[in-house]
Amino acid sequence: MPTPPVPSFAVLGVVNEGKTSVVATLSEDPNVTPDPTPGATARCEAFPIKIDGREVLRLYDTPGFQNSVRALAWFREQSKTQPPGTDLLTLFRKTHAANPHFANECELFRPIVEENAGILYVVDGSSPIGQNYRAEMEMLWLSGRPRMALINHKDADDDYTAAWETELGKFFNLKRRFNAHRATQRDRLDLLRALQQIDSRPEWKSGFETAVAAFEQRWVQRRLDAARTVVRMAGDCLGYVEKANYEHEAEVPGIKRRLEVDYQKNVVGIERRAHERLLTIYAHPVALEELAGLDVGLFHEATWQTLGLTRDQLVWAATAGGATAGIAIDAMAGGHTLLAGTVIGGLLGGAGAFFGGKRLGEVTFDLPGASRLPAWLAPRGKLGGQQLQASCRNVDFVFVLLDRALLLYAALVNRAHARRDAIRLGASEDGVKGYTHEWSREARGVCLEFAASRRDRWRKLPWSRRGKEEIEEAFFQQVDGALQRIGER
Repeated sequence: MPTPPVPSFAVLGVVNEGKTSVVATLSEDPNVTPDPTPGATARCEAFPIKIDGREVLRLYDTPGFQNSVRALAWFREQSKTQPPGTDLLTLFRKTHAANPHFANECELFRPIVEENAGILYVVDGSSPIGQNYRAEMEMLWLSGRPRMALINHKDADDDYTAAWETELGKFFNLKRRFNAHRATQRDRLDLLRALQQIDSRPEWKSGFETAVAAFEQRWVQRRLDAARTVVRMAGDCLGYVEKANYEHEAEVPGIKRRLEVDYQKNVVGIERRAHERLLTIYAHPVALEELAGLDVGLFHEATWQTLGLTRDQLVWAATAGGATAGIAIDAMAGGHTLLAGTVIGGLLGGAGAFFGGKRLGEVTFDLPGASRLPAWLAPRGKLGGQQLQASCRNVDFVFVLLDRALLLYAALVNRAHARRDAIRLGASEDGVKGYTHEWSREARGVCLEFAASRRDRWRKLPWSRRGKEEIEEAFFQQVDGALQRIGER
């Protein structure tokens, strides 16, 4: 079966009206950088949109019209004297190829003539309609080429959108509002579906159906990749343990200080690499240092005060996952608690969350082989062994990790690629930053079960409801569902 032709569009309009911004947002190409300098685009430049290595759409960024009023006069004259069906754009380029007064017009018509590209005419809804705009619109109408008009409002105080819609309706069968700096994924897909209608040729329709299907599939695949990235990051952070050997008890204080520094540094590195992966998945050319909201460190006290769950929510979450947490205690203690952990898991989970849930993410030190029951319940005895292990055992850790990842995802998933301003992580209306505080008790229990399964020496016991793979799958479904809800907001 032959491959359908790649639909292509020449993005036309007056200088500094947002043509390059439209191209940047639709192509997601980091090399497309809007330049505020009038006339910055001097030549047509093709930007192929590829998905999985296959080109599905091609956009041409073009220079602005140079002398549209005089060009229209020529078009009007030729429309009267030339035989019906004459390709006026081709004739114009042939006639004025060496005319410096029409250099821009000859160049911007090139992809339409040579590549049979459709016309996407961009105007700024915050600008009044002038004589030059009317000349451009009529000229494109006289060309007889497939075309669509786009009103790209720049969020200015002045709004001439209604007037533009009336005027554009005289020359374009299809017109649409599209803010290149605020367009979501849904806006982009809706625009692609609308562009499909400007040409009735079967091969054009077939090519566009392929393009739209590819865009939709990429949207789903990106979300799944993001969910896997978040799950892997959370598991690696929750399960990370920093270890150090020692010979004498006098060395322990210094070793603890060093372990805490190394532990936090390495866990922060795991999280950072995952965040960078999210930036790559959504093709945003931004360094993490530029993200306002993630600049406060993972282990900073302010992070743990604003992210994660409230004390009451932690109580309910720990109680919901209490039996699982108890089983994890039994497993980590080698089964020597005689199922006491399972029996009192709900109680201890709730109490531990209430009294310690919102403390700073402190590093806890363990001795290999020692009981990992809460310190006040574990047998007392002298320090022994030849190794210390550092980890974070605060039950809120999983929710803090998730909140930071979800806040970043929310800032990226529907961000228009034409924007070059700083990415800022938002806060909810009630002042609590993050998303996990909105989750149900059962969803939080899934997170705690996953956190428990990542702990060192955790193993599935005969009375455990499910194994590690099943727990991870349930956690993945929870994260993926959260990403889907965020993307649809």
